[in-house]
Amino acid sequence: MQELLPLLFLGAVFLGFYLFIIRPAQKRQRDAAAVVARLAVGQEVMTTAGIFGTLRAVDDETVLIEVAPGTAVKYAKVAIARIVDDPNVAPASESDADADRAGGDRDSNA
Repeated sequence: MQELLPLLFLGAVFLGFYLFIIRPAQKRQRDAAAVVARLAVGQEVMTTAGIFGTLRAVDDETVLIEVAPGTAVKYAKVAIARIVDDPNVAPASESDADADRAGGDRDSNA
């Protein structure tokens, strides 16, 4: 039995690593791929750099985002962080927004 304890510990470490590191990363990858797959002309999007705009063209690898009237920027599709007001994404609850505001107020008083 004593010989199995190091193996059980090692197995527990690998299981923990998988549950807390690998699975969440895979979920984030799937979610990002789903956002890219849903991109369509006319949607308002936010890039990973925090730039908001409206999609004017969608190609295989790139998108054209209008950030101001008459001003368009070309981005890689994978640089789209989210679709703004996407009906497939549940809005944040009001309690989450309250917690965010409380956290922001606390930082501004410091």
